[in-house]
Amino acid sequence: MALQENPDFQPGLRIAAASNAMAARPEQAHRAVARLRQLNPALRVSTLKIVLGPYRRAEDLSRLEEGLRQAGLPEVVAGGDEDRITSANGTFRN
Repeated sequence: MALQENPDFQPGLRIAAASNAMAARPEQAHRAVARLRQLNPALRVSTLKIVLGPYRRAEDLSRLEEGLRQAGLPEVVAGGDEDRITSANGTFRN
């Protein structure tokens, strides 16, 4: 529902990408990751903790990371993006 009302809602796109990948729907997962990368080119699996903040249960973050890996989100920051990570609410600088 959130993505229907706001297709650029990054938290919804992250969940859509991970859940579609884990449910063996690679086309939908890749589309969600492609949109995420348009909105936030520096987003990587390795930077999720910065964007998301602490998760109550580490296994929840691990599951989200694995789903996003399966969906095609790159693992590490490369090529000069490491000091600019954008969240849905603004830009973080390392």
